[in-house]
Amino acid sequence: MTWVPGEELLIKFWDSIDKLGTGMLSPTQIRREGKARAEVRRHEALSDAQTRLDVEDLLAGRRVLTDSGKLVAAYTPPARPLPSPSGSASGDAPNPPAPTTQASSPHHVMPIEDTVGLVRWARMGEDLKAATQLMNLRSVVRMAEDELDSGTNTSTSEPKSEASEDWIFQWREGAERTSSEDMQRLWARLLAGEVKQSGSFSLRTLSFVRTLDQYDAQLIARLAPFSIQGGWIAKYEAILGAAGLGFRELQHLEDLGLIIGIGGIGMRWRTDVTPPGPSLYVFHDNQAIRYESDSGTVRVEQPSMPLTRLGQEVLKLGSFTAPAAYIQALADDLKQKGLRVSRSVVEPTGDGAFFIVSTSPL
Repeated sequence: MTWVPGEELLIKFWDSIDKLGTGMLSPTQIRREGKARAEVRRHEALSDAQTRLDVEDLLAGRRVLTDSGKLVAAYTPPARPLPSPSGSASGDAPNPPAPTTQASSPHHVMPIEDTVGLVRWARMGEDLKAATQLMNLRSVVRMAEDELDSGTNTSTSEPKSEASEDWIFQWREGAERTSSEDMQRLWARLLAGEVKQSGSFSLRTLSFVRTLDQYDAQLIARLAPFSIQGGWIAKYEAILGAAGLGFRELQHLEDLGLIIGIGGIGMRWRTDVTPPGPSLYVFHDNQAIRYESDSGTVRVEQPSMPLTRLGQEVLKLGSFTAPAAYIQALADDLKQKGLRVSRSVVEPTGDGAFFIVSTSPL
């Protein structure tokens, strides 16, 4: 069986979560049973889908749980007959149906006034909540395994340390309360990223994702494609505005703690380009602008908005493509400084550097 890099830490995550009492199936158990992991996960997903339907039926009152632990259809009283257009022969309204009694309803629901019934329903409510949270958690971890299996993990070295118990607890609390597939994908990427490299995501980032609403998520998705080197945004107001990032939106992102430098004294990204080695502007999707000097050192200054540590971590959770107009604007500025500019595709080496895969004119 082939396992992805970082597998041992993922197993530790599973084992740690198992110890918390979730009862999820760990890769260690899968190995012991001799089954293909993908097949086990497929059956688990199908089982969870059926369980979700059962929980929905219970909450909606369409099914009930008997004392023996079986799910059965809830009792539905017969429909009240409609009166004839002219009423009955005697002129009286039809007799109403006899009230339903426990004898006529084999799956009778205990009235709320009954203390035992109240406690029973409260307990079942907690059980249903726990079942939903467990299914959410299992779904997120399956997504995390997919992230690791997708081939995006190019690092061959094992992490030097594993996540703390506080990190695992906070991650679990967020993951198990998330039923939206989009948000579950974020929690999966948090786990997969931490498996690949411990310390990739701070507790503050976990807390931020837990409180993320739809509007904030949309703004972050608009901002992410403009990230350069994972650390700053070039300040091209017209291009940003065309992407729905006007001053008001950028101010909101600054208030969230993701970027700085919106107003006041302008901030600049500065670097010296010295021959013969090239320099790179690397974008989120591993595209890059390669620029180099043929005649001495050139100082490059670019008006920018730096990303905070929180912003850098949050923007790693998505997959985004840098806008063509944005790349071209940066290239034009570099050309005006007399630099030789081209487009490259790069791959991270795992130590903060990049390997140039291919280069083409720009």
